[in-house]
Amino acid sequence: MKIKIKLKTLILITILTLTFILFMVPVLNIEIGNLLKEKSSDKAEIFYRSYMKSPLKINHDKGLYSYGDYLTKAMNKYQISSSGWGGAERTSPENMKKAMELYEDILANNKDNGYKGKYANMAYTKLLDTSISTLDTDKLEYWIKWGMETENEEISYISKLYRAYYKFTEKAYKEAEEMLKGLDKDFLDEKYYQLLAEVNLHLDKTDKAREAYKKLEEMGSGGMIDRDKKYFGGSYLLLDQYAIEEKLEKLDGEYKVKGKITNDGKGMPFIEVYLSKDIGVFSTLGRVADAVTDKNGEFETLPLKQGVYDIGIMINPSQLYGKVSLNENRNSLQVKGDQRADFKFASPMSINSPKENVVVKDGEKISLAWDEVDGAEYYMVKTIAFDKKENAGAVYHIQIKDKDGFEKIKDNTIEFGIDNIDKHPKIYSYDDSGEEIINPRTILASFIPNIENPLIVEAYDKSDKIINSSISLIDDYDNIVSVTFDTELTKGEKLILDKKYEQAKDHYENTLKKDPKDKEALLYLARMYSIGWQKGKKDLPKALEYAQNYNDTYDDYNLSLEVIGEMNREQKKANRDYIKTVLDTTDAKDKNYNFYRIQASYFLAEENLLAARDSYEKIEEHQDIEILYIDMYLGNYDRVLKKINEEEISVLKMNLLKLGEVLKKIETIPEKELETFRGFLKTLIEREVSMSEQRQIYKNTLKIVKNQDLKDLVEEIAKEEYLEDEYIIEE
Repeated sequence: MKIKIKLKTLILITILTLTFILFMVPVLNIEIGNLLKEKSSDKAEIFYRSYMKSPLKINHDKGLYSYGDYLTKAMNKYQISSSGWGGAERTSPENMKKAMELYEDILANNKDNGYKGKYANMAYTKLLDTSISTLDTDKLEYWIKWGMETENEEISYISKLYRAYYKFTEKAYKEAEEMLKGLDKDFLDEKYYQLLAEVNLHLDKTDKAREAYKKLEEMGSGGMIDRDKKYFGGSYLLLDQYAIEEKLEKLDGEYKVKGKITNDGKGMPFIEVYLSKDIGVFSTLGRVADAVTDKNGEFETLPLKQGVYDIGIMINPSQLYGKVSLNENRNSLQVKGDQRADFKFASPMSINSPKENVVVKDGEKISLAWDEVDGAEYYMVKTIAFDKKENAGAVYHIQIKDKDGFEKIKDNTIEFGIDNIDKHPKIYSYDDSGEEIINPRTILASFIPNIENPLIVEAYDKSDKIINSSISLIDDYDNIVSVTFDTELTKGEKLILDKKYEQAKDHYENTLKKDPKDKEALLYLARMYSIGWQKGKKDLPKALEYAQNYNDTYDDYNLSLEVIGEMNREQKKANRDYIKTVLDTTDAKDKNYNFYRIQASYFLAEENLLAARDSYEKIEEHQDIEILYIDMYLGNYDRVLKKINEEEISVLKMNLLKLGEVLKKIETIPEKELETFRGFLKTLIEREVSMSEQRQIYKNTLKIVKNQDLKDLVEEIAKEEYLEDEYIIEE
């Protein structure tokens, strides 16, 4: 059947179709892109790019602005603190550059109308913020000057406000104050009042700072702000009264923290520095920075009270590409006088060969070579095992050893195969309640075949401080050298990977009936029984039997060390002869952090506290808090004072100054109360009771102890052990 369509109708359909394509599709692309952007979907870029290709662009400035906002991820910040790292939506240097071009296009579109278009001043502000976020002082100076030369009053106001902020970062507080006084009162906004408050604090005008903060809070509408209304460079505005009071209370002190933030020795400007007394829960939401670096990368806080602080910085993710963080192994900052705290970054060292992914078959070796690093005492090579079957986000760092079995590589080359991968890493997994559960990786501790595993080389100096790495804080996966092991899992390994533990156990036990020395069966059965693949399945005597057989056959005590590490005090006593043999005959190359922790736990079971302390002190990575506990328990207070004065022990929440003050008066405390205190310490040293039991012991100790100095000491220790935190998941 033929369908006849009139020519007029055909023309009308064609016109409507073209109209839809030319007018409606671009609008839809923007709106869909915005919707996906709000959901943090990478697919948003598809629609923004499609809009940019449209021959006719409706709401062009809106489209450009939305695309730029997507590329900059709304100026999100990435945190690096003493207590850890914090993520943010990633954006690259290329994206930030592209966004600036889009904002410049908006200004160009509005030149003829005097930059009075809806998005003109918004785009101008974004150019200034992006200059700050990308740490570009030249661009910031250029755009400030550009804005001051325009006749648009609002853009002129914005430029002068950012000029005052720039002076503030350069510590020219009087100049910044004068600039703020001269601003047009018709345009005063949240940024103005926050900057005014900060300037007044640095000029020691606390009452005026309070007035500015109060005005800022009133403008905040209950703490809710538009996503475009942020502080300079994309930080959050301070709108919460509690946060304001907390800030002012913290600053009522006499000590300053000074430092410098550098990359390859060059100062990094506009980096925000935060200090928090809430150790381990670092957050900048609803807070303003305690300091901002100047063009030389230097910062200085307002006077702080004596105490323990978590110190961290906030930086745009785009600035972490091509940068390695040289962590100073600082858990927290003990402010007991004017303090120095530097943050250093460096360009990553290069892996020279191979340059791309290498496939290694059973029995084959891969040769890895990298740049020598000045000051490096040794290198460590690691790989990352992705556990996609368990959790797409779960990764495990596994050590690679040289041909002689050493982790610390003196040369800048290594040849290795799958047999050089550490087979004894301790991999933990937890259920929703916080209880440890078995994970296939906990048993296998090996690589799933045919998955690319990135290779990492790290350089360390004589004091075991990392001085470089081959991987940046943020990097593109395609740039990272990786290895793929082209191997096959055995039948038993496949069963473990599929969590068919009972079937795997039966398989390996049947294997041992045929061959009592089968290496794989002994290894995996020892692990399965030492950890317990489900409740009630843990059987340490069986695990130890398999581990002993493994050691006798293959002259490798590492599996026995794994099993010993799962034993409690009484089990260690019952197996003291074998444990002593294992500890005494373990090869020097295997005496690492895990070995000395296990050795110390054995000596504690034998009630040999001095030997346990010596074991802890042999750990090269850091000095454990147990050293302080043991010395306090034994009454070696001079040793404790020496260590805390020299800050040899790395602590998280404990106030070392308070600890020292009490220990200097310890002889005035009644012996009966000291005996109660030692009982509390002993439970911490032995680590044999659950967190809930330990918390109860802490509470009972406080009830018994009457001496206030000793109470203070107990409470400082409780902070370090999180015994005051009732929200900690009970075991």
